[in-house]
Amino acid sequence: MTKKESNAKKIETLKAAAKLLDSQFTVPFTSYKIGLDAIIGMVPVAGDTVTSLISLLIMYQSFRFKTSTFTKFRMLNNIAFDWAIGLIPFVGDIFDIGYRSNVKNINLLCEMLEKEEKNRVKQETNHSTKHHANPMIEVNTRPFNDIRNIKQESS
Repeated sequence: MTKKESNAKKIETLKAAAKLLDSQFTVPFTSYKIGLDAIIGMVPVAGDTVTSLISLLIMYQSFRFKTSTFTKFRMLNNIAFDWAIGLIPFVGDIFDIGYRSNVKNINLLCEMLEKEEKNRVKQETNHSTKHHANPMIEVNTRPFNDIRNIKQESS
C-alpha cells in the first residue's frame, strides 16, 4: 500500500468518525441528521465533555498529516466553541445539531491536504519544466511577422 493510499484510508476513517459524531442518524419524520455528539451532549456537562474529548482524538489523528499551526488552531477553536456552547442547557443541545464541529474539522484537514497536493504537483511541474527547457532554442517569429505585415499592406 502506497503512502497516498494509506493516507486516503486514514482520512476515510476520520470522516466516518466525524459522521458518527455529527450526522449519522436521521431524526424520525424530519430530514435532520444528528450524531452521537448531540445525543450524548444531552447529559449536562459530562456529555459535552466526553464528545469534546473524542473530537480531540480525531484532531490528534489529523496531526499525522502535519497540519499547519493555523489549521490546528482552527480545529481546536471549533471543538472549544462546540464544547462551550454545548454546556448551555437546551440551547447547547440545539446548537450541537447544527454546528457539526467534527465535520468542519475534517473539511479543514481535506482542504489543507488538497492545497498541499496542488502545490506539490505545481512544484514537480516547475521542476521538470526547468530541467527540460532548453534556453538555447529560440523561435524565429520573423516569418510570421512578415506575413502579418503583407496582409496589413494589402488591405
